[in-house]
Amino acid sequence: STGAIRLNQPIVGVAATPTGHGYWLAAGDGGIFSFGDATFNGAGTGRVTAVSGGNGYALTTVDGTVAAFGRRPSSTTTTTTIAPATTTTSTTSTTSTTVPTTVTAGALWVSPTGSDTNAGTSTAPFRTLSRGLTTVRPGGQLVVRGGTYAERIRNPVITPGRADARVLVTAAPGERPVVAGLLWLKGASYWTIQGINVTWGASNTSSEHMVKLTDGISWRYTASEVWGAHSYAGLLVAGSPSDWQVDHLYVHDTYPSNGTNQDHLIYVNAGTGGGRVVWNVLANSANGRAIKVGPPSATSGVAGNVLIEHNTMVNNLGPSNVQLAWGTSNVTVTGNIMDLSGANRPSVTTFELSGTGNRVDGNLYWRSTGAAETNTPGLTVGVNVTADPRFVDAAAGDYGPTNLVALTFGANAPGR
Repeated sequence: STGAIRLNQPIVGVAATPTGHGYWLAAGDGGIFSFGDATFNGAGTGRVTAVSGGNGYALTTVDGTVAAFGRRPSSTTTTTTIAPATTTTSTTSTTSTTVPTTVTAGALWVSPTGSDTNAGTSTAPFRTLSRGLTTVRPGGQLVVRGGTYAERIRNPVITPGRADARVLVTAAPGERPVVAGLLWLKGASYWTIQGINVTWGASNTSSEHMVKLTDGISWRYTASEVWGAHSYAGLLVAGSPSDWQVDHLYVHDTYPSNGTNQDHLIYVNAGTGGGRVVWNVLANSANGRAIKVGPPSATSGVAGNVLIEHNTMVNNLGPSNVQLAWGTSNVTVTGNIMDLSGANRPSVTTFELSGTGNRVDGNLYWRSTGAAETNTPGLTVGVNVTADPRFVDAAAGDYGPTNLVALTFGANAPGR
């Protein structure tokens, strides 16, 4: 409550005025409370409308008054920025924001017009990504020119990096390379792979995860698009990796190809070394989850110590956006937008869960029966918010939320 006022929904956001003498509170149902010199007109809220470009929003109250914040012009109030600038950022920007604009001296290059007998320089690049991956060394950089690489890369022999000499595999500045096939790497310790997009290849089979990252220490896959899988997962994290991270990916449209609820966007069955699935947009898995965490089978040990944070997950129907299976332990699901699970299912489900220490807390969910299953041993459900995120244009793949309540959740939240 606020004083003697009992709230119907919990407070989910707070913003101070520029003077520091007032603040706004946003409730889970969109209600706004103002204190001090924070201005508010009208008796109760009507709707929130984001400005095109994400520079602010307009709050229309039930008496017809319009209160403007950010760069939304209004004759009724002084403009005050309390909404983040990422209100309507599209998923396209989340997959390209970290690709560097500079290339280090001595970098190796790959191009669809190159030759694997070349020296791998910018003027004499390799032809295949496979050749570049097996050639790059600790502290080195592999720069991949735009175009399509029809390759089935299945665990080539690569050289791990070091904590003081990471390997960077990156798209060339301003270019878009696409692997049409498979990208499987094992033991990519201290590697960062960014801007390397992967889609289905004609020779792939339904038993082959499209991207597969196995074992390794402190690797990262980021700023890439993975789409169109007709297999168990678009991305599988496997083996016994530690301190790994997948972030700022756009993984979408995995098609029904195997048994019921078996075709996921991301599948983590990677032991307990610890990893993070953060700041991703994960959409459209008709026969699987956005993220499944679990060992390969009920008798094959434990998977866990995974943080699932600030992802936007939409339309994952087999049967939910997240599922924790078998011996999964110590998984935290927080800060996410989870919209549209399977019929009559919550956003987070379990399957024969025997693990412990899992928690779902501080998420926004919509079009499901709840944030997570309740009364399930091994799973604690905290305070989560239900609200329509009101995406900019989900049909066009723009999952930036425009609802004030949703701005601090998901892949477009401040801090990404």
